[in-house]
Amino acid sequence: MMVNADEIGYLYAGHRWQWRPGIMRHGYELALGVFAQAGVEPNRLCAQAPGVSGRYGTFSATRRCLERADFDQARSFEIAHLVQGGYDPRYEWSLCWSMIRDQDLIAGVLSSESAGTKEIVAEAFRSWALRCRTQYGYCFHQQMRLGPVFHCLGIIFGMRPSSDLTMNTCWWTYKTPDGRRHMDSLLLRDIYPENYLSAPYLIVCLGKSQTTLKEWIEADPPNRGRLEPYTDILTKWVPPVEKIPQVREELYRAGRVFYWQFFCPPPEGGPPDIFYRPDLSAPWEAPDPIPEIYRADYWKDKDPGLTY
Repeated sequence: MMVNADEIGYLYAGHRWQWRPGIMRHGYELALGVFAQAGVEPNRLCAQAPGVSGRYGTFSATRRCLERADFDQARSFEIAHLVQGGYDPRYEWSLCWSMIRDQDLIAGVLSSESAGTKEIVAEAFRSWALRCRTQYGYCFHQQMRLGPVFHCLGIIFGMRPSSDLTMNTCWWTYKTPDGRRHMDSLLLRDIYPENYLSAPYLIVCLGKSQTTLKEWIEADPPNRGRLEPYTDILTKWVPPVEKIPQVREELYRAGRVFYWQFFCPPPEGGPPDIFYRPDLSAPWEAPDPIPEIYRADYWKDKDPGLTY
């Protein structure tokens, strides 16, 4: 039985960040600073780097190998504190920091930790986003038994049976046959309690209208939330949590929320697929009936602030 499986993890994810020499070492040093400020001792570390096994090991032993390696050749690393009595770092940590070059950063903390720890993690994420010129990010809340880190990475192993939700999770990190990454589109992956958007996301028009996402949000703050500066590139958008299902439905109908079937061309000679979007920049509005997971009433018995 997993120790903290039913606790809620708070995780920040940063996508579309600018890799350059020194960034991986900066992220590693920033992570060590987070653990030190939070008073949490890291006890598990894994990395993909020259001379490092890529497997979880005790922190001190793996640290020696990693710090002797060329950080600019490192593909990834993850630092975690495995909770007492736990056995699986994918789930049972109280604090973690993970970086995958050219893909994403994850910084996480459990709700059982102090508010001060959450603030430390949040500020470190902002510092990292500023340094790495991040284009898109979010903070989501999820039960640990669903593997919160997996959501960022697009992994569904051990989570739930196949469904539209699982397909959306795993397809986010896919590449199309022509090499494009889905996460590089200007689609919002979902609507989260905290969203961090660069200008291209905010100025894209909704559906077939001339209304931008920024204008749409600002037209109705009580129901759509407010925008505030976050870094020189990112704007923070915090929608009212109770309104997230309605916001999600409206923005899906306007073609601005990610859906895995947007990227599935019909078989050769087959009828056109109503969801397939070969050109995501072309104006598009969802045909009815929309997929169940985008209907506001689908979430009526669920916590609107959680990612499922």
